[in-house]
Amino acid sequence: MISSQLPQQIPGFDEVITEQDSDFKSAGLKNPSVIRIFRIAIVDRNILLGSIGKIDPSLKDEGYKESYSQEVFSRLTTDTDYLLSLDFMFVDDQTLSKIIDRGTETEIAGQKFIVPSLNHLIALKLHAIKHNPEPRKEKDLWDIIELARANEIEVGGEDFRQTALKYGTPDLYREIKERV
Repeated sequence: MISSQLPQQIPGFDEVITEQDSDFKSAGLKNPSVIRIFRIAIVDRNILLGSIGKIDPSLKDEGYKESYSQEVFSRLTTDTDYLLSLDFMFVDDQTLSKIIDRGTETEIAGQKFIVPSLNHLIALKLHAIKHNPEPRKEKDLWDIIELARANEIEVGGEDFRQTALKYGTPDLYREIKERV
């Protein structure tokens, strides 16, 4: 997760990157941001150990349990103090290739990551809201609004409208336009 909402930071757990950090520009950031590198994973279906709904035994051994699952998304939660929930979005090979090809490679805490392009990040958040609105809407909608503001996205423009309608809903698109 990458967010410009610095108050979301969990001290000692999240990474905060500001303009003074050497990797700020290479990460493609425009505002100081909180990076939570363990929050969401976009995975190729071929690497799964079984059908969706099955958790690898090693994750169960660590205390994870599946709290929500559907065809394209799964959330694992834990009651432990040292692990946070994991969100998995399952995509096909073509979508994964696009996300990787259009993303920006960066290094955070000595590990290489692909940061999704702005368009893909917004599409993922719209998709999450559309398919799981109750727990996701306010947080992800706020993230989309902040991303649009920080990157000066013309939310009334045709490109954004097409993305919003393809991955979200007409009501979400209207709400984003009203709030930006």
